[in-house]
Amino acid sequence: MEYALGALLGTLLFVIFSFFYPQLSSFIFNLRKFTFFFLILFLIPSFIRERRKWEAIFVFLISGIYGALILSSVNSERFLLAHFSGMFGLTGILLTEELPQQSGERKLPRIEPLSALYGTVGGLLISLFPGLTPAQVASFLFYLFGAPSSQLVANGSLTSSSFLFSFLSLYYLGKGRMAAVEKIALLPGSLLLPAFASFSLLFLLLPAVVRMSALALKARRLVLLFVLAVVLFYSRFEAIFLLPSFLLGLLPYRLRTGRVHLMGSLALPTLLYYFGKLK
Repeated sequence: MEYALGALLGTLLFVIFSFFYPQLSSFIFNLRKFTFFFLILFLIPSFIRERRKWEAIFVFLISGIYGALILSSVNSERFLLAHFSGMFGLTGILLTEELPQQSGERKLPRIEPLSALYGTVGGLLISLFPGLTPAQVASFLFYLFGAPSSQLVANGSLTSSSFLFSFLSLYYLGKGRMAAVEKIALLPGSLLLPAFASFSLLFLLLPAVVRMSALALKARRLVLLFVLAVVLFYSRFEAIFLLPSFLLGLLPYRLRTGRVHLMGSLALPTLLYYFGKLK
């Protein structure tokens, strides 16, 4: 419920920040020649915070080279579905042993506005700068300000606000940062009521959600088949990248480093693009 509350608070904070977004986006657009350096700045803390720094850099570079080679030659949207499904989805399904004990008690979590603000700022940064992911932005903010008092609230706020801010980046900067945003013909303001309704519905269905989460792990083979079916149906030819992306996703487990560095598959191609080495 803390995550859901964070998503709700993130939606509310988004409304406040949206009034200043035109000025912020214009300011960042005028600094577009320095985007390369901003991206480097955002990435550095994710390596500093790692104990196994060389392994983290290795994972970043390998995934980045892989992403740059593929993204320069195939339809990126379909490839990304197969890529992330293999790299994160399949590895998560196959390697997760058990879920932490969950409570199905209907209890309103404590409101953490600062943690929600933490996540909303992260969502804002994701919408303003290309190639950034929630995990990379979280590492950057953790390095600067320390961990928020409620990690779940911050993550929920980050997820919802980054999605909503992507609508504004699509309007003001011409790029939605998320493929789903460019396919949804909704104004961000129209999502406020559904956000409140979703939180209320989740609160009512919490016991059932907890039970379903446990069942999903026990039925991992069915979940795995479902993921494969979706990728095969949508990605078609690009589904051949499921296996190499899955093998790539195993690297952090083998090298005992953070999975966030796998996002080099997007970050490094973006850096190469701004450096003039990738079209």
